Amino acid sequence: MWTEERLNKMLTTPSEALSVELGRLEGDILVLGAGGKMGPTLCVLAKNALRAAGVEKRVIAVSRFSDPLVVELLRENGVEIISADLLAPGALDSLPDAETSSHGGQKVRHGRQ
Repeated sequence: MWTEERLNKMLTTPSEALSVELGRLEGDILVLGAGGKMGPTLCVLAKNALRAAGVEKRVIAVSRFSDPLVVELLRENGVEIISADLLAPGALDSLPDAETSSHGGQKVRHGRQ
């Protein structure tokens, strides 16, 4: 029987290929808009892939985070939280540098390009 818990486990369990690929990154992972529909799952998946690769890197979730349950889920899974309105002037400049960032399903390498 399908349950939400079973679905979440399936969506956040990385393949070996993903773990290897994320394990090769030199820096941290920054996910912009992480409070949206796909963001929390993406963040937890990335953190689980890094753990499976045996790599200690940060996954940093950035969003306005209007849902406290999303924040709790991310923190429980070792994802760091930065609460920010990405449309506010200077918001992007205040974020930490990261090897890879993701926004709206698009991967951006080497900083904020």
